[in-house]
This record gives sequence, C-alpha cells and structure tokens, in this order.
Amino acid sequence: MINRMQLSKNNLKIISTEKTNNFFYLPLFLLWVALTGSLIGRENPVGLLLVIVTIFTLMLFLSDTLLLAGLIFFIFIVKGSFEPIFGILPRQAIWASDAIIVLLFLKSLHLGVSQKKFEKTPLFLPISLFFIWGVLSGFLKGIPLFTIGVALKDFFRYILLFYAIINLDIEENNLKSLIILFIILIFFQIPITIFQYRLYGQSDWVSGTLGRYGTGEMLILVTGIISLLIGFFLHYKSRFIYLLGIPCLLIPLLLGSARAAFLYIPLTMIFVIRKTLHGKPLRKTVDMLVILAIFIGFTLTIPFLREPFNLLVTDAIQGLKMQVNAAVIGPQVPGRLRAPRMAVEWINKEPLGPVIGYGFGSTKESYFGEYTGRFYKTYSPRTNQLSSTLIEMGYPGLAFYFWLIFVAFAMNIRFFRNTKDNYWKAISFGLDGVIFMYFVGILYHNIWRTGYSSFPFWFFLAIIYSLGKKNGIFTKGVLPSSPNQLSPEAKQ
Repeated sequence: MINRMQLSKNNLKIISTEKTNNFFYLPLFLLWVALTGSLIGRENPVGLLLVIVTIFTLMLFLSDTLLLAGLIFFIFIVKGSFEPIFGILPRQAIWASDAIIVLLFLKSLHLGVSQKKFEKTPLFLPISLFFIWGVLSGFLKGIPLFTIGVALKDFFRYILLFYAIINLDIEENNLKSLIILFIILIFFQIPITIFQYRLYGQSDWVSGTLGRYGTGEMLILVTGIISLLIGFFLHYKSRFIYLLGIPCLLIPLLLGSARAAFLYIPLTMIFVIRKTLHGKPLRKTVDMLVILAIFIGFTLTIPFLREPFNLLVTDAIQGLKMQVNAAVIGPQVPGRLRAPRMAVEWINKEPLGPVIGYGFGSTKESYFGEYTGRFYKTYSPRTNQLSSTLIEMGYPGLAFYFWLIFVAFAMNIRFFRNTKDNYWKAISFGLDGVIFMYFVGILYHNIWRTGYSSFPFWFFLAIIYSLGKKNGIFTKGVLPSSPNQLSPEAKQ
C-alpha cells in the first residue's frame, strides 16, 4: 500500500508543482491579461479576459516540465497553423507563448532570488551589452519606446526562457523528454509538408505548421535536428535509423523549395563532424564517411526522381544566384548579399551611423501600424540578421552578436569535452550545428529575430548549461576544478 502511494505521488510530480508560493504570480498575470484584453481592441473583452484568466490560473499549478512541453507544442504546432492557416485563433493569441515564457522566468527568478543561486552565465555580459546598445541607439534616434519594446521582445523572449530553464532545476529525465518532444514535432512536419505540397505545389506555403513563408525557418530547424541525429549515431548508439532520418528530414526542404539547404546543410555537417577527429579516429572516420555517403548519394539521385525533386536541383544553382545577387527578390527586399552592402552604405551616410545605426526597431514590423519601424515598409537592407543588425545598431551591435555566438561555442566545447554521459555528448555535438547556423545563418534571414529558428539555440544551450553546472563543468576558471571531472576523452 505504501509503495502504491509513493508511486502515485511520483506520477503527480510531472503534472503539479510542489512549490506552494505560486500565488505570488497570480496578481502579475491578472494585470497582464487585463492589458492584453485592452490591446485586442474588442468592444466587450470581458469574456475573453475570463478565458485567459482561467487558463493562466490553472497554469500556475502545473509543473515546469509540463509548462515547457505545452510551450513547445504551442510554438511549433498551434502558433503557425491555427491562426494564419485555419483562422481559428485571433492573431493576438500568438502572444500566449511569450506569456508562458514570462511565467516560467518569473518563477525561476523568484526561486533564484529566494535561494540566492540565480545563475548569470557567461552569456550575461554580451547579452546585456547588446540590449543596452539597442535601447541606447533607439533612444538617440527617436524610435518610439513601444517600437523599441516590441523589437526587444523578439530577441529577449527566448533569453528569458534560457534563464528560466537553467534556474528551475528541472530533472535530467524531464529534459530528455522535452528534447524527444521537440524532435518528434520536427519530424511531424514531414507528412504535413507532403499534404501541403499536394494542395499548393512547390511554394512557401509548404512549410508545415510554421505558417506561410516558414521555409527558411524550417531549414534552420531541420539542420539542427540533422546535427543531433549525427551526434546520436556517433556518440550515443550506432543505430542506422538515425542516419535514415537525415534524408527524411530533407523532404520538407525539397517540397518547400528551400534552395539554401544545398549550401547550409553540407557546411553544417562538415563543421560538426570535425569533432570526430578527436579520439578513436579510425572508427569515427568510417562513421563520418558513411554519413556523408548517405547524404551525397541521396542528393545525386534527386535528378532521377519525379517532380518536384528533379526540378529543385535543376534550378537550385540559378535560384541561389538570383537570391544572393539580385537587386530585388521581392517588392521591398534586396538580395541576401546585396543587403549587407547596402546597410554599410546607409550607415556610412548617417551621422554616427557606424556607431548606433538608424536606431533599434527601425526595421521592425508591428501589429500596430503606427509603431512599425520606418524602414520596414520601404526598400531597405533588412533581408537578414547581418544587414538588419548593422542598420539598426551599427558595428557595435554586430560585434556584440558575434561575441555572444563565440561564448556559446566556448560553453558547448567545454561541456562536450568534460561530460561523461554519451547521451549528453550527442546533444552537445548536435548543438554545435545549431550554433554554427546562428553564425553562418546571418546571411540567410533574421535568424535571431524569428520565433521558430531562435528557439533551438537557447533551448539546447540552456539544457547543456543546466547539466554542466550540476556536474561541476561550468565552475569558475578556464578548466574544471579537478581532473576527476574530465571525461576520458578530455584527459587524452
């Protein structure tokens, strides 16, 4: 009888939180829903407010793991499909994911302050300088405060999630469950995109549950999962099914005509596989060659397949050339390589332009037209992260961005070399691919600003930091505090 009672209590842990002070957050979220209801602009928002209050009151009693699972499901299934495709939810409902993130952050902040162990992490300084510079540039250039705030939201929301995860002390098994959920939802995009292709043909509508024009974000997500699968094969379990998942994940990109996949995925694979040169070189080199052979073999057979695969290959080179070099690839959009050149020309013409740009938020779109940045509706260099950062914040903003990426690389390298668990070594291996896409992807689109592509960076980085801190990997100093903390591979 006692064992049954203990089992029931353990089963309830993942559903309900054990913390008794969650009512601390209720007044804050009642205020939030009141503001949200007023912004929606309905004549009588009382009914909607009651629904929101009920939902968030119930959420206060849920476990952190379940809240994170719901957040992941909402972002990658509900957010991009229920509102823009089916029209079920009002457009403002997509803010629910931001509200959940704020809830998790407030819980982590309250616990961290009360227990005096809130983690700043090595990323705190570059993040702080980036946002301080952003607010300063917007203020000096007369950008409305609301526009600055909306622009900050795009960058800041997943940073809040990052700090929430590392300070909530989530159990290791629950973190693994969240990773599995995320991977499953990305694989779920395969049948969805096949169905969409049957309806629309090869177009930007073929983007799974990411909404229209989500093919670029699909590329970022798929590349990250491919990196994880390679990591599982090389460092966790040498199961051929992991490698079979790679060509399957290419299907959404082929059907959605994501031509840049032919450039970014091979580059990322080469970058992450470089780690196989350390330790057991013969076996890992063979594994690396098998992975590359599968990818290259699948690519070479595409021209012999039926449409749209063969058509994608035949026009991929020409299409990439047009996307990169064209003066205009859309009504208001310059080419991907032309945009950074334009941004440099623009900031050099403006007083203090190289230092503060044209102001943070000047290229930001807002649901409220009067707060949309002045360069969003005009032909301006806002095509990708590189050009938009340059025009909004000048060279210092770009420097802070790269600083953050390099610190993330250093954190992940340290974790990979010192972790003893092969599962987490595989996750760290895959995270290298995600971070690499944040480095080279600045030429592709606004990779940090978009809601889908920025999630895996902060999500997986938070997980490895949380585990690394528990295991003494991220202690003060360059090296672990004792040789016993090193993995056998690092000792070599």
